[in-house]
Amino acid sequence: NFTRDRLTAGANDMDFRAPYADLIKALVVLRYEAKPRTLGALQQFVDVYRQLYECIPANQNELRLLTPEHFDLASQHIQTRFARSTAKKMIGRLEELADLLDANNLVSGQLNFRCRRTLPSGGDADISKQRYDAPETLGKAIDKRVSVQVLCAIGQLYLAIPMSQTADALLVRLVMLLALVGRRIGEMLSLADQEVQFDIHGKPFLIYFPQKKSFGILKVPSERMWLIPQSLTLIETLLGDIKTLTQKARMIAKNVIAARGPDLSTLPDQEWLSAKDLSLWLGSSTNSTTQWARQRSIPFVIVKHKCLYRRADIECALRPEAISGPVMTTSSIQKELYVSDLLFIAPLGTFHRKKVGKPYASAPVTEGQVRDFLSMRENMKNAFERYGLLKNNEALRTNSHSFRHFLNDLLDRGGMPLLAQTAWFGRLNPLQTTEYHATSTAQRVLEASKYIARLDADKASALSHTQPPVTFNQMKQLGQQRPIQDLGDGACSHHLRQAPCPHSLKAPATSAEYYWLGSEKDAATETLRQIHMNEGLLDLTMARAIDNKFAEPWVEHYRTRIQQLKKE
Repeated sequence: NFTRDRLTAGANDMDFRAPYADLIKALVVLRYEAKPRTLGALQQFVDVYRQLYECIPANQNELRLLTPEHFDLASQHIQTRFARSTAKKMIGRLEELADLLDANNLVSGQLNFRCRRTLPSGGDADISKQRYDAPETLGKAIDKRVSVQVLCAIGQLYLAIPMSQTADALLVRLVMLLALVGRRIGEMLSLADQEVQFDIHGKPFLIYFPQKKSFGILKVPSERMWLIPQSLTLIETLLGDIKTLTQKARMIAKNVIAARGPDLSTLPDQEWLSAKDLSLWLGSSTNSTTQWARQRSIPFVIVKHKCLYRRADIECALRPEAISGPVMTTSSIQKELYVSDLLFIAPLGTFHRKKVGKPYASAPVTEGQVRDFLSMRENMKNAFERYGLLKNNEALRTNSHSFRHFLNDLLDRGGMPLLAQTAWFGRLNPLQTTEYHATSTAQRVLEASKYIARLDADKASALSHTQPPVTFNQMKQLGQQRPIQDLGDGACSHHLRQAPCPHSLKAPATSAEYYWLGSEKDAATETLRQIHMNEGLLDLTMARAIDNKFAEPWVEHYRTRIQQLKKE
């Protein structure tokens, strides 16, 4: 049943040939250990592997010979056999399979596979024939950005809530950070207690952990959350306020970790405690304290019409509420993070409207508490209503994705490249980034068409002036005639166990081809930089080639590239 093809009713019910049988078993185990999944999810991964397996020639028995062309063929096969929604999920599993092969160096050339081909439906809906300047296609983009009215209301709310209102003051600063960095609520709640850091180029960032807690994974990777320099002053102010607001909760969390139980340091140090002692400790009325003790089944005795509680019984009853163990372990540095290490924490009961915070334990802020603050629950007053800032209830209903749409579109309109936007928000597929743009595909093509028409005659093709591109095929043809040059590091930097990338030898090697740099001096400097980069890599590769046979092709590769650059 492990290799059964359910669609062909047993026609292809045969075992995978070696070494592909061992590969799929190892990948399934590796995938399950990295992220526990259901049996159905594992079976779908095997089904996707079979689609790839059927696209591999029968005489090919080496894993390292797999190429992106095999994955392209498998993606087309999947789109032909399955419904659109199912095919989209299976292609995602196919991309995950390629990433696993790359991560474990099982192929000779880096796959870097992302499906960029979709089969046209034919007729008038064919993407190759559809005109993007048609009236029915211009307004298809759905604007999911947060409105300016909401941003203004959040700013007014930030100014209206005093620091003495700890719960609301903490949440409004979290929402301010959501608007400034454009991340999900869960990603913001994973921030550790930290200061703003800078990379070697002076770009500010924060460390966060993008793995969702719903996946059930204890070890999570750390990533950089990039910040806009213009908002750095406000972000540093918000971080300082948050540390002040969470100072009490952080002290309680540290005491809980040290005692491996609830923090009873502020409770009177005596064996028997009365209800009055507990009410003073909890900051609530005597009746509320009695109800609190009954909910936790704390035993008591009545002496002279007074309820007395044993301190040891209180500690035992409160132990399940105190989080003394690590909440996550980062896979990059193997450091355990406790409640006291997180940025957004609060004493238990802080966000309950009719209760006060408990002095014996702290807990991380939850996503539900943030959503309640943003009026995401029916029949509940939001912060805008409670502080008298409500003007239009529908306009003020928002979520964290609205902030992400707003900031992503802002960076896009500011000229940030698509790949840079993808890396900024921690995504892997650039196609996911385009879904956050407020500009439709039709509007983009028309803007590109108008831009190309204004190009210099020496750098534009005849097609640019005689026939502005308004169809997919025309834009594709124009892109082939005038590609965008991105030199990057100027050298192939794949793993030495893989073959050198032949496309790096096709990159421009003379300063005359770097016309986008503006001046000859800048172009010559760029050529010199590439020479130094390749010479350094050549020295490193020659040293490793002494005891590593895989490094020998790289020596010749870097020598060829240096000769190309030095011809000028």
